[in-house]
Amino acid sequence: MNDSILDLQHEVTTSFISTAETEYKSLSTTYETIDRKAQATSAVAGVFLAAVFALASRVDGSTNSIVVWLIFLLMIVLLACIVLAVGAMFARATELPPTAEQCLSECSPVILAADADSFRQERNRVYRKWADEWVKANRTVHAANQNKAMWLFLSQIAVLVAAALTVFLGALLLFTPAKIDVQSQVTTNSKSAGTAQNLDRAVDFAPALPSINVSPTITVDTCSSCEPHASNRTSHIGKAKSTTEASSCLPNR
Repeated sequence: MNDSILDLQHEVTTSFISTAETEYKSLSTTYETIDRKAQATSAVAGVFLAAVFALASRVDGSTNSIVVWLIFLLMIVLLACIVLAVGAMFARATELPPTAEQCLSECSPVILAADADSFRQERNRVYRKWADEWVKANRTVHAANQNKAMWLFLSQIAVLVAAALTVFLGALLLFTPAKIDVQSQVTTNSKSAGTAQNLDRAVDFAPALPSINVSPTITVDTCSSCEPHASNRTSHIGKAKSTTEASSCLPNR
């Protein structure tokens, strides 16, 4: 009866160890899957960040301030995404399940048992010890997976936020260039009008140049005779010529 109970205990312990081994494989697969997803998330964030840096290189003093702040915020979010993805890929310390070397060393007392009853008891003791070690290993791997999954989840949320900011930035650049151009044209026209007004004011305040009146030259013909030449002209030039000719006819003393 005692032997039957020991055999049943061995069967239960063996079944539990087999279940723990399957669970450990599943947890290890989840651990590797989280690492692969974190690598993909960081790659997507890196592509986004390269595109944002290319866009930031075209920013100058005339760019809208909202666009500048959106680009800066997008850089911060993408950088946080990469940091979180790298945090998800960090190695975590976990407990190892029973190794072959450990099992071989612990099986020596079982093999060297004196009788069948001692053999069964030592075998069950070793199997229980291995079951406890499998439970510890699975617990630590499960905790590591939870921690890695939390970092990965935050990294994926950051990617979604970056995508939303990128769409909003693209819409802002698509629907606001005309408004920005009109504002720049109004500013340019106002500057040109101000310059023209300044030129007009400079012309108004410029000192007036003195005016010079040039009178026509009058040529007087003198004759050898004392009698004036008859002239039918009534212009001022004819009168001046008659006066000059009369004065030149005076006899010389």
